[in-house]
Parts: sequence; structure tokens; C-alpha cells
Amino acid sequence: MDAAIMDAAIMDGKRLSLRLKDGIEITPFDTSTVAPRYLVRLPGGGRFQVSARLADVIRALMKDSRPEAACARLRKAWGREVSPNDLEAIAARFLRPYGLLADGITVKGEVAQRQPLLVHLPLFSARSLAPLTSVGQGLFAPSLVCAILLINLGIRYALYLQAPSPSGASQVGGAMWLPVLLLLSILCHELGHVSACRRYGCAHGAIGVGIYAIMPVFYSDVTDSWRLPRRQRMAVDLAGVYFQLIFSMVLYGLAVLLHWQTAWVALKVTDGMMLLALNPILRFDGYWLFSDLIGVPNLHQRASDTIRWAVRWLFRNERGPRPDLLRLPAAEMALLVGYTLISNALLIYVFGNLLLRYAPAMAISFPRLLVQSWTLLQAGIAQRDATLIVSALKQPLAATLLLGMVILMAWRGRHWVAHSVNGLRSWAGVRNTKIRPEM
Repeated sequence: MDAAIMDAAIMDGKRLSLRLKDGIEITPFDTSTVAPRYLVRLPGGGRFQVSARLADVIRALMKDSRPEAACARLRKAWGREVSPNDLEAIAARFLRPYGLLADGITVKGEVAQRQPLLVHLPLFSARSLAPLTSVGQGLFAPSLVCAILLINLGIRYALYLQAPSPSGASQVGGAMWLPVLLLLSILCHELGHVSACRRYGCAHGAIGVGIYAIMPVFYSDVTDSWRLPRRQRMAVDLAGVYFQLIFSMVLYGLAVLLHWQTAWVALKVTDGMMLLALNPILRFDGYWLFSDLIGVPNLHQRASDTIRWAVRWLFRNERGPRPDLLRLPAAEMALLVGYTLISNALLIYVFGNLLLRYAPAMAISFPRLLVQSWTLLQAGIAQRDATLIVSALKQPLAATLLLGMVILMAWRGRHWVAHSVNGLRSWAGVRNTKIRPEM
């Protein structure tokens, strides 16, 4: 055993306590990797993907934290000698840094999983959603799903192929109702995710709003769905779009019965939102769906791993452990490589356009826009014209927001760039394991 690891197992002259935190759960994790994986859930909600051997260690310590008793179980499971010193070294390297031990000390500052949302604000708690999810879980009956899909095929045929004319349509409330209908569509989407969780017996959290990358989004906390089998996880992924299809039937009925143009518009915008949600590049439903389809969690990290492995293979640099992706079945490996190439090409294209084309042009024209807006604002105040005042304020505010988004995206993207560059320079001997301790 490595001497440095052994030294880490002794804290202030005392042997490391192997007692685990209360409430730790460990379950099989359904992935496409050849070696079995397990999902560890901490009492505070943190989750880790671990190897089978580390799962054996955790289960042994959950039954009895005394070193001799745990070592006896591991010797029986592994068929080889395991000493208390070995066990303490394993705990020091893989358990204590990730907050699994009851001593309350976490060595690594990066253990917490990075949240995809910059900020988030819960709107509806799991308890308040219970009456709705109680009804919603019944909408996943296979016969009902087939009927709803067939009805929606007919609606899309009428909507796009027959091209219904909005002429003579009612303006009931006009455009005022459009954001209301779209908000209801989005809430139906999030309700679908949490209803699917209830359907398959896993807990869910709140529905709320937040900022993802540079855009405001609604979200639903379905983190506990990780413990479901892959097919059920895919059902949770698709449930949001499925509930929007149900809401589309309501919109179509309103459009036809009331001759309501706003409902036609809301129906088409909802279709656009569903297509955006199924995009696998950003962390929307399509990302999680593709991740569960090929059985590879944390796709963005795996995409970076793929690039670094390709560079290592190209230059015959064989340092470091073989990545998990090399142990994937051929079909999943092919899908992952394709995803890696497409997603990174799109990211480079978007960042290149934002940073090399739009950002400089916006920065150059911004002072001139401020001068024009100031002149327009003075004229609006002098004439007491509210329309001019609003127009004068609207343009610089919109430009400031857009420029801020570009800067924010560049700031957040620096981690991805730095990570990729470091990976190209050298292949680390031990992979970064922020959310995944392994043996």
C-alpha cells in the first residue's frame, strides 16, 4: 500500500475511525459499463457512483465499523487478505474525502456536485404537488400513452399539413393570453417529470425557476430518479414532453372550438419548446434521455474524457488508467464518440461566434447606442412621451443584458477550455473524481 496513503489514514496520531454517517444508502446503478456500478446516497442528498469493490467496503462498514469485522467480510467477498491498515488506507483515500465517514470532515473542497443552475428559486414544494402527481401518475398507463400519441399525430397533421387558416379567428384577450398559455405549458412539462417519479416510486423535489448557463428556465428536482433502472429513467426524461402533448390537446380544442388564434400560436410555440427540450447538447431533457439511452452518466465529462483519450492514443502516451468509456459495448461507444464530436463542434462554433464576432461588434457599438438612447430619453422627457421614454430605456437595457450574457458564458466556459487544454497537455495519472470516488 502506498506510504502516502497510509500516512493519510492516521489523523493526529490516532487511527482513523471507520464509522460511516447514518442514513447512507447504496443501490445498484444501471449503466452500460461492463463492470457493475453502484450509487451511494448521502444523508444530505449528495450522490456518488462507485465501483463494486468500493461498494463492498461501504456495505461491510455499514454492517460493522470495527476494522477486524469489516476485514473479515471483505476477505470472504474478495478471496484475498485484507488487513485493518489496508481498510483504513482505503477509507482515507476514498471515503473520508467525500464525506462518507461520521467524523464530519470533508477533505476535498470540490466534493459537492456542481449545480447546472446558477441560481434557483423553488416555487412549488413536493408536498404541494402531491394532489397533482397523484392524478398525473395515472396518465402513464400504456394504453393511454398510445392513445394520446395517436391523437397528437392527428393534431400535427391538421396543424402543419392542412395548415388551418387563422382568418376570422377570435382574438379573445389577444396576445395577453399567450404568455399565460405558454406558462401553463411549461408547468405541465415540469409536472410530467415529477408525476413520472411518483409513478415509478422514487422521491422528487420542488418545481421552481432558475438560471441555466445564460437563460432563465423552469426546473423540477428529480435527482432521486438516478436509482431507477435505465428504462424508467428514460420515462422520467420523456414525461415532460409527454405532458406537454396532453396540454397540446387542450390548446387544439380551444383553437378549434373557440376559433382562437392565440391558442394556435401557443400550440406552435409549445411544439418549438418540446423540440428544444429534446436537444441533447444542453442539459435539457434530451441530454438526460441520451445519457440514459446509452447508459453513460455525466455525458459532458465523458465527452472531455473521449477527447483526452484520443489525444493520448494519437501520441502513444499510455500514462494513467484506462477510461471507463473504453469498457463500453461497441454500440454505446459509437454513440458516445458521435456525441462527443458533434457536441464539441457545436460548442466551439457557438463560442467562436460569440467571442470573435458578436462580442467585439457589440462592445464597439455600445457607446454609440448609449448616446442615442440618452438623446431619445431627453426628447421623451421634454415631450412627456411615455413611448419615447420606454423606447430609450429598452434598447440599452437589452444590449446590456445580451452583452452580460456573452461575458457570463465566456466566464463559465473558461473552466471547459482550461480543462480541455490541461487534458491535451498531459493525461493525469488519476482522473478528477469530483463526484465519483473509485477504487
